[in-house]
Amino acid sequence: MPCRRNKKASASSVSRFPRLWMRDMTCERFALEKTSGMAAECCRAGKGLNKHLCGAAGCAKHPGEQPEAPAMNEPLPPAADLGPDNLIFNELQLVLSEKRTSLSAMRTGIAIFAFPLSVLSVLIATSRYYETTAVLHWLVPLLLLNGGLVALGTYLIVTAIRRIRHYNQLIDEFKRRYTRLAQLLD
Repeated sequence: MPCRRNKKASASSVSRFPRLWMRDMTCERFALEKTSGMAAECCRAGKGLNKHLCGAAGCAKHPGEQPEAPAMNEPLPPAADLGPDNLIFNELQLVLSEKRTSLSAMRTGIAIFAFPLSVLSVLIATSRYYETTAVLHWLVPLLLLNGGLVALGTYLIVTAIRRIRHYNQLIDEFKRRYTRLAQLLD
């Protein structure tokens, strides 16, 4: 019997929320960010933001209007030029996030590698309570599975180490090129 998906709970239904709900969700999301002066500055500078984004107190263009949240599917206005420093920091953040991903892959590989070792240590510790030939039909698949897990764990660890070394070389290159980064990262 085919199952029909509930259309009211689809992933795209967020844009169907009332604007006040979307505004409240956005306000909660940016609660720790200082966004109070962003719309007012854009409005004063005439950068073409819609009036529903402004809502700043004392705004000459839109006095007394309450801000409304834009729909989530509306395109954002083009951002101002970030400048070379921000671009460099963004590139470095990307490299550091990739390094974090490799570290988590290594952590996963270590956990996968440790599981078969713990199973084998339990088997060795309890070996006097069973006859090996009597449980051989259980031991062979278990040892094959453990061998596969050891191989997978080794692969993940080695691949992660290679990637971490590569990312460390990229970070060192950033440090050589930009002395300001070297001061921050050392």
